Amino acid sequence: MDEDIAIIGIGCNFPGGEGVDSFWKVLVEGRNCVEQIPDERFDTDEVKEFLFLRFNEFDYKFFGINEAEADYMDPQQKLLLQCAYRALEDAGIPLEKVSGTRTGVYIGLMNRDYETTLNNCPSTITHYNGTGTAMSVAANRISFVFNLTGPSFSIDSACSSSLVGLHSACQAIKQGDCEMALCGGVSCILEPRVFVALSKAKMISPEGTSKPFCHTADGYGRGEGCGIVLLKPLKKALEDFDHIWGIVKKTVVNQDGHTVTPITKPSMTQQEALLSMIYSSENYLANVQYVEAHGTGTPAGDPVEARSISKIIAKARPSSSGPLFIGSVKSNIGHTESAAGVAGLIKILLMMKHETIVPSVFYSAENSSIDAKSLNLKIPTRAEKWLYSGSMVRMAGLNSFGFGGTNAHAIISEYVQATVSDSHTLEPLKLLPMSAATDQSLQLCIADTYQRISADETVDLQALAYTAACRRSHISHKFRKVFAASSVSELKSLLKASMNKKLAPTKQDLKLVFVFFGNGITYRGMCKQLLREEPAFRVKVKEVENYFQKFRCTSILQKIANCYDDEDITKPNVVQPLLFAIQVAIAHLLKNWGIRPDIVLGHSVGEVAAAHCSGLLSLEDAVKVVYHRSMLQTKVMGGRMLVVGNVPVPDVLEILPTYTGKICLAAVNSPISCVLSGDKEAVDNVHQNLQSMFKSKNLFLHVLDVPAAYHSHMMDPILGQIKDSIGHLTLNEKECELFSTVTGEMCHQGDFVTGEYWARNIRKPVAFEQAIKSVSNHTRNIVFVEIGPRRALQRNIMEILGNDTTVLPSVHPDKDHETMFTAVSKLFKLGVNVKWDEFYKGFEMELVILQCALPKTKQQQRLGIFSTVHDSALFNLLTLIASRSGWSVFTESEISGLVQNTKQCLLFVILPPYDCSILTEIVSAVNANHIIAVRGIREQWYSTIDVMQRDSERTYFQTLEMSKIFQKSRLKAYGARLQKWLKGMHLHKACPLIQRMPSQSAEHSGSYFNARTLDLIALASDDSTSNESAIPLLSRTKQLFSKRGVYIVTGGLSGLGFETVKFIAHRSGGCIATLSRSAPSEKVQEDISSLQRRYGIRILTLQCDVSVSEQVMEAITVIGKHFSSYPVRGVFHSAAVLHDGLLETLDRSLFQKVLQPKVCDALNLHFATLHRQTLDYFVCYSSISSFIGNAAQANYAAANSFLDAFCHFRRNIGLAGQSINWGPLKLGLLMDKDNFQKFLETKGLMIMDVSEIHEALENCLLDNYPQQVVCKFNFRNLKNHVLSQNVSLKFRLSALVEEGLKNKVVEDSRLNVQLSVGDCVRQILNEICCVDTDDLSDETALTALGIDSMLAMTLQNRLFQEIGVNIPLVALLDPNSTLSSLTEFVKQNTDEGSEISVNL
Repeated sequence: MDEDIAIIGIGCNFPGGEGVDSFWKVLVEGRNCVEQIPDERFDTDEVKEFLFLRFNEFDYKFFGINEAEADYMDPQQKLLLQCAYRALEDAGIPLEKVSGTRTGVYIGLMNRDYETTLNNCPSTITHYNGTGTAMSVAANRISFVFNLTGPSFSIDSACSSSLVGLHSACQAIKQGDCEMALCGGVSCILEPRVFVALSKAKMISPEGTSKPFCHTADGYGRGEGCGIVLLKPLKKALEDFDHIWGIVKKTVVNQDGHTVTPITKPSMTQQEALLSMIYSSENYLANVQYVEAHGTGTPAGDPVEARSISKIIAKARPSSSGPLFIGSVKSNIGHTESAAGVAGLIKILLMMKHETIVPSVFYSAENSSIDAKSLNLKIPTRAEKWLYSGSMVRMAGLNSFGFGGTNAHAIISEYVQATVSDSHTLEPLKLLPMSAATDQSLQLCIADTYQRISADETVDLQALAYTAACRRSHISHKFRKVFAASSVSELKSLLKASMNKKLAPTKQDLKLVFVFFGNGITYRGMCKQLLREEPAFRVKVKEVENYFQKFRCTSILQKIANCYDDEDITKPNVVQPLLFAIQVAIAHLLKNWGIRPDIVLGHSVGEVAAAHCSGLLSLEDAVKVVYHRSMLQTKVMGGRMLVVGNVPVPDVLEILPTYTGKICLAAVNSPISCVLSGDKEAVDNVHQNLQSMFKSKNLFLHVLDVPAAYHSHMMDPILGQIKDSIGHLTLNEKECELFSTVTGEMCHQGDFVTGEYWARNIRKPVAFEQAIKSVSNHTRNIVFVEIGPRRALQRNIMEILGNDTTVLPSVHPDKDHETMFTAVSKLFKLGVNVKWDEFYKGFEMELVILQCALPKTKQQQRLGIFSTVHDSALFNLLTLIASRSGWSVFTESEISGLVQNTKQCLLFVILPPYDCSILTEIVSAVNANHIIAVRGIREQWYSTIDVMQRDSERTYFQTLEMSKIFQKSRLKAYGARLQKWLKGMHLHKACPLIQRMPSQSAEHSGSYFNARTLDLIALASDDSTSNESAIPLLSRTKQLFSKRGVYIVTGGLSGLGFETVKFIAHRSGGCIATLSRSAPSEKVQEDISSLQRRYGIRILTLQCDVSVSEQVMEAITVIGKHFSSYPVRGVFHSAAVLHDGLLETLDRSLFQKVLQPKVCDALNLHFATLHRQTLDYFVCYSSISSFIGNAAQANYAAANSFLDAFCHFRRNIGLAGQSINWGPLKLGLLMDKDNFQKFLETKGLMIMDVSEIHEALENCLLDNYPQQVVCKFNFRNLKNHVLSQNVSLKFRLSALVEEGLKNKVVEDSRLNVQLSVGDCVRQILNEICCVDTDDLSDETALTALGIDSMLAMTLQNRLFQEIGVNIPLVALLDPNSTLSSLTEFVKQNTDEGSEISVNL
């Protein structure tokens, strides 16, 4: 079995129709698919061949190929892509799973008709001719499109090509060159020259029909076809639960050599030698029942092949086996040449599947060209049952010969599924997801599924659902649908009802918000079904329970399973731990299925679970909060809480002053819903008053079933204890955004991690409405999921955000699974990529080893094993391991023998299969300290075990889930090998040194490739005195920022400061701290959060007046604590204040106002960081005003002059320092000021865009001069309107201006291009990529248009010819390049101005 190769997928397109079903109909009906060649192929005179029904139909977009390239692709390449995809789809391997795997591609290909036709006219040749017609690319393109990294090549051995490909693929898999392989062949008929050659060679049939082994055969008829099979080692296929079409037992290839003349004549000698090589084993001879012959229908070939098969196989088999069946698929579809071998292979696999040997068309005993009886051969003339002979499997041989003498043969065996008695019954998983790239494709998928299950109602619904979910691609599909059905008939009805209904695409950039609600929604039996049937849920509840037991809390598992006692339900210290455990487990289960939140928030006590779900609090700390919170609240029980709905909250608040000190506002859930809390009598009185006040309104009043008046003055006695008992908690990195319903805002520093916060949590009103609004302002495309045992806050959320808001419950009473599955279905349809493999985990199981489930014992302890199957592998394995581990083992298979044998038994194990109804009977007969019931997955026996545990005081019961044990044991089993391998690495020794191997004269004449001798770099085990290699190495690009460094930006919440924050984030700066007088606005906070998510960085925003020394020192201290162990590596000072005016209008206060943010801030930052040796940057943002002067900005010019001088000072004393004199920027004060921008442009100062700012800043940091001027000049305007009137500036800048004017290359006519550059770029893309301009949006990625290296060069040339801009190829090939970025790049390079950097 280790050598056997499984065929797990088939994709084919042969005459008669695409797919295996169409091919089988042709075979079993004995059809001959010959037809007239259509005129559009080429001019013919009644030439007939075997052709495709829908020739050259190809969805190039599906394969990521642009139309221009598709037009130049050989139709054979297109067929190969389609059939390769079908083979992967048939195997149930989604594209995302096969991508990147070491899968080989072996393709048989001999005909080059398209290349001949395409290259007839030199004037039409493009760069696509090469890749579109190259034989090598036929295989390589499959590897490229599906990202397969195994060996990939095309094979031309003429008509045996595809079977030689099968042989090569099997050998590669056995040698470890690849883990899977796609192999097959293709043949298309596109032009007549091959017909002429074959006719002159007397090889082709005048009728165009192949008649294998017939007396009337007069040559072969040519056929088109393509077939691909997917191969995998049988052992691995079984491990992966793949569908197995058949098994390749053995393959062999040989050559005729010079045994016959001419070269095209078949050699009986070598055909016999070929068969003798592969049938050397008597096992194959005895078991083979059928041979698919090459059988082309030529008078010379058929008799030779029949005699060789007879001599080596048919007559050598046992006489009891009867005659050997032979046939040839060429009588049905003609000779498909390089696809002939795979066509015969697929025919064999289909006959094995249907247990039927199909007829050979045209053949009859009277018309036979061979003496079949004397040869012990039988050629079927009708479809008949394929009967066994020899062993209990069907086995067939397959011949394929090339007209150049390369022969191949393969032995194919059917795979017989072993009968496995399933020891457990799985709860049917009924979600059947479907998806497609377009609405139309999904409709076709739905219709096809409906037709198939209508034709075969015996289909296994559970298998169908699993296959649709786990064995199909979904991630990249925008159109999705999920069907939840309990039977095939119900599924049929759902499919039929969905036909021809337009579907909406998935939402782009969907944001999931988990909402954890608080008290008042619990009930007996909540989530009991999930506890029974979802292992991940139960494991997480158990983990939570273990932490609570450190505080000696009661068992959470038992309380959920047993619905807890009536008195328990009123106690905070019971209900709140239960609610917390359930919420954490629900969130864990959803995350396990791939449904992870982007934002979380909690209502009241729900904030604890939310904080843990976000990653901010560890589970241990979260349990600590819940424990102290709930225990202390038992001391202040009493009072009442009232929910008021359908009344504006301000109207309710108007009556509260009357009840001051007795009633508090406990929560604001929406604009028309709130909760009141306080003294029982006062709340009851308000209840009555509200009823009388709002009689005419649809008033909603509901008394919450809670034991205490939470969020009221009645909590005041325990606030101090809450603060002290919780104290300070450990702050962890958040996995998602966290919002607070205490503050109503996004989590700020200090929130959730102190006892003081949790005291506010139980006392302050729940600001739920404000928090939901903050979430809505923070992001778009929100979907809410309520995390808890029932729906609670959906109505409130919709009252806040509108009725079109999507709010999904996770659990509903008595419908745990149904509600959960509904949520999963809806989220999948909306665009969430569900991990279906995890969702269906446990659907199949694998037996590996059980050793880790049984501890070793030093003393001879007694172990009992109960198993109804006494010789099962599990029973034998456990018995053996137990004995070796020191246990005294006794076994029983009958309950009657248990009473006597279990005396003084320490451990008793019950092995499946067993019925849960006899568990109680077994346990009552067993006298053991510990009882372990080994079970399958999702079995509903928890209630039985729980009852027995409750009734027994001395016996501990445990259920052991097999899959969990086996997964852990695999690593344990290989632990010794891993340790040995690590030791073999000698990692304890010193690191090897780089040593130069001495050589003779290393004469590098410009290139290593033409050097006479080369220096080598080698690893040495000890110190060496040799010099380092003389080979010059490329210098590494300087990394501007460090992931482990902190960078401070003053004024970092707006303008140039915030652009600096984005600049640092984009270039790998790990930690950023902004100092600003004001707090960030909601918009800025949203932008900051977006940066954090996009780049994985940490940003701290601090309110600080940098002109005040004390505040700066305090800020530096906070930064050090927040980013502990991370040093400050850079300071960027961008704060500025303007107050323009002529010198005579400026008094001292106006100078002080403008100078203070520049001078004081810089000095304070200088002294605060003076002794930090890690500072790489101290950058001050100065202005062009201090460089060229400005009569209206004397104060501002002076302030910036100080910065310039100060940075020179820092550099002179050995510190980092750099001043950048910025020109006018399209930021801050100049944003949207068109008139002012035009005024500056007339003076020669052009406005710099954001992309130019980033580029200039990068260059400045790399150059690292003490002072640099960055300004974009219009030199003509500067000369005419400024220098002509300012002698001083003319003296300083005239040389610079003249050089700029001299190098100016942009012509005046080019100015008009800028106005329509977007349309121009779209038009060029339309022509090159053959895409409609309507299909182009600003965010369309160039890669989505099929821009490859060759197309990029075409685009580069067109843009240069028509617009004059030379765009680097790397920019066009960048995966992040879009139409918008390309247009912006072109615009920037068609500007008249140019960027100048002046070094002083």
